[in-house]
Amino acid sequence: MRLSEFLLLGEEEKKKTVLHDAILISKRKIENDIVFLFQLEGLYIEAYCDMHQKAISSYQRFLHTRFPTTRV
Repeated sequence: MRLSEFLLLGEEEKKKTVLHDAILISKRKIENDIVFLFQLEGLYIEAYCDMHQKAISSYQRFLHTRFPTTRV
């Protein structure tokens, strides 16, 4: 999947794509979030999960592991 394709997905489609098609690489805790790093073909995605709401609050996308794009 290309970055432009991921950006066009709705929130539920992003969630489904990340959870079912991507490979979990790592996870870490930041304040009230657990951040999961996924790889989806040539795209890296961080899913920020609010521990209190138990839901994904935002995504950050990377084309490679050096320079992040914006968090949405």
